Amino acid sequence: MYELDIPRTPIPFPRGATLLYGIGAQKAGTTWLSDLLQTSPDCHFSPIKELHYFDIMRLPGTQTIQVERIATLQRLAGELTPEQGARHRIKLRRIADLAMQLHMCTDEAPSYNGYLAYLLQGYL
Repeated sequence: MYELDIPRTPIPFPRGATLLYGIGAQKAGTTWLSDLLQTSPDCHFSPIKELHYFDIMRLPGTQTIQVERIATLQRLAGELTPEQGARHRIKLRRIADLAMQLHMCTDEAPSYNGYLAYLLQGYL
């Protein structure tokens, strides 16, 4: 499902695709816009709406999001039991997604392969 072995060579952006960033603030209508665009078969979205990639990667003192992701990953892993069935699979998908988010932030500038790999999940 998730590929954590991100290539070192640049990942080509899909021909004909357009990358759109939504930048907003609380109560600015970004949820409404996101919900509207998600109804279109021509739009592809990353697994989570607010990725916080650029602020985590470039601004000092923004490691709080990474620390929260690690804590959530540890909590979910600690809750796993063999008897959980479907709930077990849901948690494993969430763990895999968190691992991918953490992995994408290990790329060094100017490589954004991890970021692109995360955004393009399920696109092709």
